[in-house]
Amino acid sequence: MHAGGRTFGLLGLLALMFNLVGLNFDQRLFQVQFNSLEPRSTSSQFNSTNTTSQIGLINPSFENGIQGWFTNGPCAMTTNAGSAIHGNHYLVANRNGTETCSSIYQDLAYSLQTTQRYRLSVWVRSANATPLYGTVALWGIGPTSNKNVHNHFTTVGAGWQCVETTFVPTSVSASLRVEFYLRSLNGDYHFDHVQLSEQTTPLCPSIPLENPSFEQGTQGWASQASCALSTSAGSAYNGNYYLVANRNSFGACYSFYQQRSQPTEIDHIYRLSAWVRSPNGNPLNGTLRLWAFDGISNEDSSTNFTTSGTGWQCVETVFRSSNTYPSLQVEFYFDTMGSDYHFDHVQLSEQANPLCPSIPIRNPSIEQGTEGWLPSGTCAINRDTNAAYEGTGYIVAKRIGSGLCNSVVQDVAYPVQANRTYRVATWVRSPSGYSLNGTVALWGISPPPINPTNGYKNFTTVGSGWQCVEAVYSPTSNHPTLRIEFYLQDQSRDYHFDAVAVHEQATPICP
Repeated sequence: MHAGGRTFGLLGLLALMFNLVGLNFDQRLFQVQFNSLEPRSTSSQFNSTNTTSQIGLINPSFENGIQGWFTNGPCAMTTNAGSAIHGNHYLVANRNGTETCSSIYQDLAYSLQTTQRYRLSVWVRSANATPLYGTVALWGIGPTSNKNVHNHFTTVGAGWQCVETTFVPTSVSASLRVEFYLRSLNGDYHFDHVQLSEQTTPLCPSIPLENPSFEQGTQGWASQASCALSTSAGSAYNGNYYLVANRNSFGACYSFYQQRSQPTEIDHIYRLSAWVRSPNGNPLNGTLRLWAFDGISNEDSSTNFTTSGTGWQCVETVFRSSNTYPSLQVEFYFDTMGSDYHFDHVQLSEQANPLCPSIPIRNPSIEQGTEGWLPSGTCAINRDTNAAYEGTGYIVAKRIGSGLCNSVVQDVAYPVQANRTYRVATWVRSPSGYSLNGTVALWGISPPPINPTNGYKNFTTVGSGWQCVEAVYSPTSNHPTLRIEFYLQDQSRDYHFDAVAVHEQATPICP
């Protein structure tokens, strides 16, 4: 039975009880290795009244070679001079084709408090513009467990890109670890200008917008033709107010926008996001677009969206500039005539990692064996490394003729909320070129007697190349657990899966 009509039998309930996967990232890779690094005081002691407190790292811009930085495994690590984002030098790191090299890290003594928010950022680029995959992680170490937050990134072009992650600890720790995972087997990663801070505001450069959360009415925003723009209070996503936009059945009204004097740089990554909803639950279609212009020429990137339900949903577009421009324009198009759109919390930033919330899953690019992924029966699953879509590895899954085997799963403790939109995407291929049938599903799971619900997408592979498959899940009730599941419908055939992503957003993940 496909995902839409599936119920949990004994095997499913056993998997749910015994196979729940925690949020710790790469836990088996984590080794507390202080090496010769002595515990040291930080540049700013903890002060609950501070909103910004820089935490002192050794050699954060690599002006003193690789001092203070260590590797997990035989990674190649050196520094180069010239074209740094900060100072004169930057770090060059490479796995040199070895699976045993995993990351670059630094440990330091610092008292983490559960009442604070900690941010880590780094600038990264690819030496030759070949896409490189990686992860930025921030750990709280001990005394009883190691916890982390992390963000994955993919470099684009040869320009410097900012990557950031934010850690809100649930228990106190006496030490921190800053760690950069190298997920591509070959290729020089460049890292520079590492920042670690106790603060609420982002470290990656945010591009200021006027009135981004509509607390000052429609100030700063203009519309094409006779669009109806107003603000309303209550149930906003951020702050107290949100924008209400309607085309009023005028064909000449199609968007609202804001222009900013903000120079763009070649090969840099700019992201625009906003939260949108339909107040009556009817699906609304629209587009968000980010323009760069100079009065003569322009470039842009756009992403279409469709709302689902009445909840706030994040939409995002990514712009890579191929030229320099002095100005940017943020623009939101509404395609549905005669309906109210609600917009809130518009963000514009220069950074590589998404602005919309990514949901952390274990081992999404299959770089640590099959850790985090489990068969829902006697399926055969293993990891292989022949032309992965992302990084170096992928899952090979086969039903081996058993009726008891039907899927590969991962469960994640994550608060699923009703009337939100969740998406899961993965890249799949048939190594033999034989057309394989399957299903990608995203479940919301609660303890019995509450029934699980799901969104799913059936697929049929074409040829032997990688193809992206995406499922959309719009829950009608809350659940404490998300399940990612890949169903194998064909017997005795190899399925390959790679580059799994789970987001809370209305815009697609697949290209």
